[in-house]
Amino acid sequence: MPLVSVIVPAYNAEDTLLATIHSVLQQSLQDLELIIVDDGSSDSTFAIAQSVKDPRVRALSFQNGGAAMARNRGIQQANGDFLSFIDADDLWVTHKLEKQLQALQEMPEACGAYSWTLIMDAEGETFYPGNCESFAGDVYPQLLLSNFVGSGSNMLVRREASEAIGGFDACLRSHEDWDYYLRLAYRWPFAVVSEPQILYRKTDSSLCSNFEVM
Repeated sequence: MPLVSVIVPAYNAEDTLLATIHSVLQQSLQDLELIIVDDGSSDSTFAIAQSVKDPRVRALSFQNGGAAMARNRGIQQANGDFLSFIDADDLWVTHKLEKQLQALQEMPEACGAYSWTLIMDAEGETFYPGNCESFAGDVYPQLLLSNFVGSGSNMLVRREASEAIGGFDACLRSHEDWDYYLRLAYRWPFAVVSEPQILYRKTDSSLCSNFEVM
């Protein structure tokens, strides 16, 4: 049984998926499984996922249902005691999972741990600070004001906590990660790793750039 299940919701991500996969497989914490959930892509996303020859990797394909449903489908297939999610165009630094797990071991009452974020451009060449807050414990008041966790590519969550809140709300087409974090924070404290560990790729086609949807 793997300790951590990492779930990648992927939709038409052929240009970036391999880099995301490699950033997970190169983690210093190696006791993991990687579940790639192809969300009805029309490009070669699923073929790329299937091409990765690592026994820790599984590639699944479904009709399009949105990122929240793709994450839930991954959770249903997961075997780990801890869950983490990364979008198919983002990256992690190598010690991301290790340090978040250490933070949770030091704070056993916490449901999950998050880290700071760096924003990168579409080519992954330019970086600037993103969310760099260090709220810990009862973070619900601060999280109501803004999603300081930053994205759905951040937290390491105890599986039993995720299951207790019913996973992601598949009715939401944006901010489903903020909703998920709020429901967690309402019931349990958060731990924090005060280091930039998430590399969030921002492009003109990113959902965060679609102001109407957001």
